[in-house]
Amino acid sequence: MRVLFVQDSGINESLALTELSAVLKRDRHQTHLLLADEEPRLNDAIRAWDPQLAVLPCALRGADIVLSLAGAVRRASPDCFVLLGGTHPTFSPEIAEHPDVHAVFRGEAEGPVCALVAALEAGADWRHLPGLAHDTASGMCINVMPPVQADLDALPMPDRDLYFRYAFLRRFGWKKFTTGRGCVHACAFCFNTRLREMTGPDRFIRRKSPSRAVAEVAAVARTAPLRNVHFSDDLFTWRPTWLEAFADLYPSRVG
Repeated sequence: MRVLFVQDSGINESLALTELSAVLKRDRHQTHLLLADEEPRLNDAIRAWDPQLAVLPCALRGADIVLSLAGAVRRASPDCFVLLGGTHPTFSPEIAEHPDVHAVFRGEAEGPVCALVAALEAGADWRHLPGLAHDTASGMCINVMPPVQADLDALPMPDRDLYFRYAFLRRFGWKKFTTGRGCVHACAFCFNTRLREMTGPDRFIRRKSPSRAVAEVAAVARTAPLRNVHFSDDLFTWRPTWLEAFADLYPSRVG
């Protein structure tokens, strides 16, 4: 299946999309990214890719821009299935009521998106799939949350080329990485508190092994300029034993 990711700009580079793209490519699907601010003829670019599924990440307070991009996809490729994900659809799935949106997924992407792709390819009913929410004639249908990806090391290496096709993002020496998902704290101001309740506290916090985390940085360093490394984890230092092992590996493999 041809899966298109659409975002407004490179400022919103999503590591979640690089991991999702890698999983889809592992399953022999094609993926492509369009940044609206870098495409003077966005409609033509969408039409040229001829996507069967468009996935639009939608952060909190980002709905207006994303819905305008969903409209662009529907105009350029009327038969394309439009799927929204991210923090906004996770907590406000009623955004699926918008006429340019077929469905949204809640929580992590790999399970819901891969299940949806399989259903669409088989011509099967997707409306019951865990993690998805969609509008119906009688109101919103919000399915149960899916299980999370328990073993992060089992994921393929993130598809950084998804963004690096734009030369300015490859050249930019400051690059971000993640070493895990979830946070040990329950701060009242943070969405992680609610997400933990939705996901299940026993499955919420997961971390890549130190060797896997270092390997991701080293892989980028081999293929693109890398002057500053930023770890975008909610909390990077919460497990000292993990950090000590990481600190032993990082200098020899990265620098």
